[in-house]
Amino acid sequence: MLKQEKNIKVTSLDCTRFLFTLEDAVHTVLASLINSKGGEVFIPYFDSYTMEDIIKVVGEISKKEVNYDVIGMRPGEKLHEDMIAATELPFTYHSEFPFGYTSAYCNQLLCVLPQYTNKEYDLKKYEGKEFSSALFINRDLEHLYNLLTKGIHDAN
Repeated sequence: MLKQEKNIKVTSLDCTRFLFTLEDAVHTVLASLINSKGGEVFIPYFDSYTMEDIIKVVGEISKKEVNYDVIGMRPGEKLHEDMIAATELPFTYHSEFPFGYTSAYCNQLLCVLPQYTNKEYDLKKYEGKEFSSALFINRDLEHLYNLLTKGIHDAN
């Protein structure tokens, strides 16, 4: 859309989304495969960003003004993403990335265990709040700039 100089469509400037690199996604999948005993849900602990901030940074990266139209919510669309609901908190634990993996963009890996299981786990309980993109907004535009440019570089 930027190359064609067309307006991009945005639900809302307040809309929030989790962002991560392809490398972080691959490491999350590998960590899930290595740590899984069956039935767990693994959630990477990423920051989220507002569409307003994403548009600003995309403009900086592309060195172009990003034109957009706010189109409002469509059926089934969410303003914020939920990764862990309040009802899942009693079953949520800290997991680990294998091989000493660390990232500037992913703080930790969480694991929601099956409610009924006979499997044994040696995991530390997650004592945080529900994991919604509305609650974990990172307003550090330099961090977002680095994340997006790394993602662009990895994609090429």
